[in-house]
Amino acid sequence: MAVGEADSPTLTSQQVRAIGGRYHFAGGLDLQIEYNTEYRKIAVKVMREVNPDIVLTCPPVDYLVDHEITPSWCVKPILSLQSPSSTAACLPSRWSLSKKLCEAWNWVQPNGHLRDMVCRGFMLRLEEAGYIKLPPRKYRPNNPLAHRTKPPKIDIEQVPLGGSLKEIQPIDIRQVRRTPAEKLYNSLIDQYHYLGYCHPVGEHLKYIIYAIERPIGCFAFSSSPRHIGCRDRFIGWSKEVRQRNLHLIVYNTRFLILPWVKVRFLTSHLLSRIVKVVSRD
Repeated sequence: MAVGEADSPTLTSQQVRAIGGRYHFAGGLDLQIEYNTEYRKIAVKVMREVNPDIVLTCPPVDYLVDHEITPSWCVKPILSLQSPSSTAACLPSRWSLSKKLCEAWNWVQPNGHLRDMVCRGFMLRLEEAGYIKLPPRKYRPNNPLAHRTKPPKIDIEQVPLGGSLKEIQPIDIRQVRRTPAEKLYNSLIDQYHYLGYCHPVGEHLKYIIYAIERPIGCFAFSSSPRHIGCRDRFIGWSKEVRQRNLHLIVYNTRFLILPWVKVRFLTSHLLSRIVKVVSRD
């Protein structure tokens, strides 16, 4: 492996190939090479990939200044491989590694996006088990999931609502995720559902039920867990069938009818309607 400058990169590459080697042109022509961070990164990258036993450079003292620079340019990055902290800036990030691994394995979600977050967790487990060594963390971003604030309280009309289903028509079920009404959904669940509000994990949908243009309840649905033994045994599907059909199952994680709403048969009516709405959405 030859790395560095050349009068003619093409000619030098041919000469190196003639003796069974590979040539990596670093971008500096003879008399123009300059020791800087970019060249150092190139040298570190190549040395890490090749892991050479022997490195030949120009003599440390030469009649040309750039020839004197070459030994430092090649040798210092090699020595710095023994010190991870000195080359941290030259190493790929964990995020970029997870993306490359997902692309290499075609590890994608049903919507086509890379499963890079799952991949990062997988790589962490491999490192903990001693199979791989990841680059050092470059920074620790704030985790909003660990420091979530309660949804702000939004007051709505609480006049008792009763009567029959016919009397409170029209009843409208609206999907509110990523809309201005999502804040109202979060507030109602946090105030009136016995489990309170927590941010859903994975794919999810949020609905507010309106009757005569008044909010009377909420629904939430999330993607199903990958493995639940009792569920899988009850359905009776194999591993292959489960992997193929898992995306067709959703979990009803929240169902709320506001406490001042007392309408006979409202619950069964809403459950029968929401099945069609979720399938459509």
